[in-house]
Amino acid sequence: MIGVLYLSLAAIVAGLSLWRPDGEYRTAALKFVGASVGTTLIYGATGANWTAFPLLITIVDGGAMAILGYLALTSKRFWPLWIASLQLVALFSHFSSRLAPNAASYAIGIIQGASGWVQLVILFLVGIALGTSPRQAT
Repeated sequence: MIGVLYLSLAAIVAGLSLWRPDGEYRTAALKFVGASVGTTLIYGATGANWTAFPLLITIVDGGAMAILGYLALTSKRFWPLWIASLQLVALFSHFSSRLAPNAASYAIGIIQGASGWVQLVILFLVGIALGTSPRQAT
């Protein structure tokens, strides 16, 4: 049930990104959906679990972090900083699972999954509520 909700919300975010003419939102949303699909395919193909340190998923998250970090540094908006920081949390959780593989592996899995959910909700709210025009500083 949770997987269906996640995929449904991801499909809505992808649809909003194609519908809205905003380049920043489109880049962030399509990166997120692409990384989610890539991670799911890698986990399905390799049979890895959340406690392992699959190098391919770390590379996918690192690439996503590079794109979102660049977006956050060049944007005039605030929400890309939240998305990039949550991606950084997910990326560092991979390294913590490698450094201490026996320490709270379930907690590391929750951190990796929860950061994705929060990113998805932020992208959904930005796509619905904030529209596409940047706010002007006063």
